[in-house]
Amino acid sequence: SDLIFACGVIGLGATRAQDRVAFRRVFEHLLPGGTFVFSHELPYADTDPVRWQRWLPGQRTHIPRAWPTEGERRTLRDGDELELIDRLGAFDPLGQRMVFETQIRLWHAGNVAAEEQHRLAINIYFAQELVLMLEDAGFADVVIEGDYTGVQASGDDGNVVYVARRPLTR
Repeated sequence: SDLIFACGVIGLGATRAQDRVAFRRVFEHLLPGGTFVFSHELPYADTDPVRWQRWLPGQRTHIPRAWPTEGERRTLRDGDELELIDRLGAFDPLGQRMVFETQIRLWHAGNVAAEEQHRLAINIYFAQELVLMLEDAGFADVVIEGDYTGVQASGDDGNVVYVARRPLTR
């Protein structure tokens, strides 16, 4: 392939070792001279100070919080409703990993007809760590651009796009 594009999926649901393997596999599927492009939200993209406090010792004792009693509901075509409730289930600053937990409820005639619970582990990557992972996989000419601007990213860009090329020869 000449181009592989991934939008917002780096680090989702895999281990760090699996993410490195994924980069190598993308590299192998590209033709020489091909390009891998992906978007990524950096850890500081959200300027909420509470989010940053999680990185400090003693600031994670409230994780996880109790499940909210209500979530966001959406009405389905048949009149039933789906309710989505989520929370931060775990945060590990040393492992740079967090877990989001989700409850999904199906409401029928005012009663819960079915309920599921799921967990999604997310690896937290800073900009230069991803550059090193790409270079380790064999990519060259790695560029970090601002959020879909085509312009080199700055420290003020929380959402970035990586453009990495497979060299013509390895």
